[in-house]
Amino acid sequence: MATFSTAALSAVATAGAWLAARRSAKTAETLARIEQDRWHAELLLDGQVWGPLRFTHGADGADANGESVALFSLEVGKGRPFSIERTRPPHWQEGNDRDARWRDQWLNVPMRLVFTCRRESFKPWTVPCDVEVPEAPRVR
Repeated sequence: MATFSTAALSAVATAGAWLAARRSAKTAETLARIEQDRWHAELLLDGQVWGPLRFTHGADGADANGESVALFSLEVGKGRPFSIERTRPPHWQEGNDRDARWRDQWLNVPMRLVFTCRRESFKPWTVPCDVEVPEAPRVR
């Protein structure tokens, strides 16, 4: 009888260990997939931005692509000027008049900015904003 109960307890323990191992493997797969997705997302661009204007490289702490500027404080109701420049048309646009077509395509179209805001004790939040383009931005 002792042998039978020992065998039964061993079978139950084996089944429990098998279930725990199966759940552990499933959890490990899920975590690996999450981590792989995170790494993949970090390697991708947020999105290529094509537009007629960009922040001037180096001015206002702008990055090399002119897509973002250094962090700055901004009071409610206050503005802040930035140095911007015209971009060149994308490489896939062809023709001798491509510069004019590129410029005309964006004539009187507001510049879309996305602000990432941070404040102590709050999670960061984003605010999209369309800004009217000045009459004559500095041309390089």
